[in-house]
Amino acid sequence: MGLEVYFVRHGYLGLANNWIERVTDEHTRGMGSHPSSPIGSSRFEEFKQETVQHVAMRHLEPYVRDGALIVLGGDGSMRGARAIYEEFGVQVVGDSPAALTTISKEPSLSDFSPQ
Repeated sequence: MGLEVYFVRHGYLGLANNWIERVTDEHTRGMGSHPSSPIGSSRFEEFKQETVQHVAMRHLEPYVRDGALIVLGGDGSMRGARAIYEEFGVQVVGDSPAALTTISKEPSLSDFSPQ
């Protein structure tokens, strides 16, 4: 049993429009050398509307039956992720630049190891 990974192009806008596609080797080859994500991003204020969230969930549901949604983004993306978790019970993992900054300021294990 392998892991299937899907992109949702342009975030919540893509989720509402069912722009979901399986990730292939071609998608990921050379990703580390690109300054931006091949997934794309967008502002989508309409995702705050309950009806839009329900449409998005109809598109997402087949992909998260036995999995999780991973959300990359800022505060708005994390608020959307929280709404998906709280309203629909979808397992969500969120990662934002603010979280990475917080993690980088945490003491590392080496800070506590004997010298």
